[in-house]
Amino acid sequence: MIHSYIAKIEDIPQILSIMEENLLATNKDKVTQELERDGFLLYRFTESELKDIINNHSDHLTIVLKSREEILGYAIGHNFQWYRSKNWEIVSSIPEKYIAILNSEKNYYHRQIAVKKGHKGIGNKILSTVFNKVLEQGFDNIIAEIVHKPFKNERSIACHQKMGFKIIGTSLLGDFTTGVYFKQMNIN
Repeated sequence: MIHSYIAKIEDIPQILSIMEENLLATNKDKVTQELERDGFLLYRFTESELKDIINNHSDHLTIVLKSREEILGYAIGHNFQWYRSKNWEIVSSIPEKYIAILNSEKNYYHRQIAVKKGHKGIGNKILSTVFNKVLEQGFDNIIAEIVHKPFKNERSIACHQKMGFKIIGTSLLGDFTTGVYFKQMNIN
């Protein structure tokens, strides 16, 4: 039976294992087409960072999807105001109407989602749980950044678009150009 829940400290080793197998740094030997098709992560969280994130429910949310004792995937995100105060700068083009929305206090930054290799359809299930938790916590919108250049994370783009995200602009993240994706949660 597959179930999802907010991550616990004891989930960290499996989260780190899935993260490692999906990192771009781990998969540099793959050709561009494989990377784009399979998806990849840029950022490696440390065990200490994950402990802090899992223990701080007011600013962070980590969801895992588990089958029996095996974690099949996870998602990590933050209150956008918290994340922006630490890391994020809008470096490129986003329309003014979205800038105003991003400056509000009801945004969730969906930072990372990863699925254990060999499993399909897990990302949609994880995002569904994220959506429910985000709504429960009173967030109106979700923002995500997905790499477009020099590689295009096709798997992540397809998953997010299928789940209702739309691209609203671009930003720079180090040597990478990302698409900034947006999903409105409070549609009445």
